[in-house]
Amino acid sequence: MQEIDPEVTPDTIMPATLCKDIMTGLLRDELGFNGMVVTDASHMVGMTNRMKRKDMLPAAINAGCDMFLFFNDPAEDFETMLNAYNTGIISEERMVEALSRILGLKAAKGMHKMAKEALCGTDEELAAALNNPEFKAIAPAVSKDALTLVKYKDEGVLPITPEKYKRIMLVNIKGAETPMGKLMALAMKNAAAARANAADRYVYGLFSEAGSSITDGNVTAETIVGHLIDARTKLFAKNVADASDIVIEVSPEIAGLILTAKVNLATDNQEALENGFLGSIGGCKIFVSNNIQTEEKSGVNYHKCIARTKRAIAYADQLSEIVAYRPEKRFADAVKGLHLYGAKVVYPNEMVVLDMGIAKEA
Repeated sequence: MQEIDPEVTPDTIMPATLCKDIMTGLLRDELGFNGMVVTDASHMVGMTNRMKRKDMLPAAINAGCDMFLFFNDPAEDFETMLNAYNTGIISEERMVEALSRILGLKAAKGMHKMAKEALCGTDEELAAALNNPEFKAIAPAVSKDALTLVKYKDEGVLPITPEKYKRIMLVNIKGAETPMGKLMALAMKNAAAARANAADRYVYGLFSEAGSSITDGNVTAETIVGHLIDARTKLFAKNVADASDIVIEVSPEIAGLILTAKVNLATDNQEALENGFLGSIGGCKIFVSNNIQTEEKSGVNYHKCIARTKRAIAYADQLSEIVAYRPEKRFADAVKGLHLYGAKVVYPNEMVVLDMGIAKEA
């Protein structure tokens, strides 16, 4: 870089995608490259720690790049580029030049004539390319040769070896915070919820092992409370002495009937509501869940609600983990999880299934 600009210093040098001397001066003017240039990932630390995104994207285009890689938020990034064009930060000439190269490449590849589905290869085609033995054989050499020492301010530090340094600390360098971080946190939260839902469905699927049942093929707001009290009575008959030890788990549809019956809800606690807590009847806590099992018979949906003691079902999970990762077949961020769990009805006499039927809407 100092051969191009003798005045540049290690502290002022910019990444190539933001450096006009490299993108335009070297690549275009000196080397004569006239193809389309795409930035490196626009979320990489080298770019995000230099300036705000609203300044970085126009700077990359003005440096000589024709397209930036990866959206933050499509509407937000589009607004950023439009504002840069309208205010003259990106000139008409530069915009036309970049668009001409993008559209020219698409036309050269015949992409303007392709169906949307044909723009990407099939999973089989992608897998064949990614798993090509020839490509895999040269991948280690490519990775090794791609390592480049850009700055070396403290001479004598390298190479780092166990013989030279007995203790080494690894520091994770993080770029400027972007909405992508929040998006990944949301994805992790959604994955955790999906994992919990799968476990809930398994547990609620044990309804058939209940020691007793109450069935109503046409439950209404007028009858639902009576059924809940009946379930409580059945459990008391099995020597369950403490109503506070009883939980009743119902579907959203049955919960609606309970609310319609004007049950005196026992909570205004937002945290409890988020955990599905609906209120109490006769000291028994009621929870609502989308994972309650249902069964259709003769046009009636039967909701397999459960009244039980807390110990009626034994539940354990030994392994529960969610991690972010990069999928092998595409350049993207994703999350995956592993959940090892099990449940068993150990006290069937302390569990009542409320088989509540609601006619399907025509």
